[in-house]
Amino acid sequence: RRARLPKLSWRADRVALYSFAGLSNRAIAIFIDSDPTSVSKIKYNIKSKLKNVEAVDCEQLIALLSDK
Repeated sequence: RRARLPKLSWRADRVALYSFAGLSNRAIAIFIDSDPTSVSKIKYNIKSKLKNVEAVDCEQLIALLSDK
């Protein structure tokens, strides 16, 4: 994830990491001291940035960020 988007903020990086680990938005919100709505917005922004990156595995990363 860092190789694809090296300029992610600490918070966005944590959201991506926890999402890839399979945690829910509610659980991620607790870990980053936020609310689930903000987590969804951060995920949306990360997915938007990933769509602009030309790499083979970006579609897989976007799928992992999708809400469950």
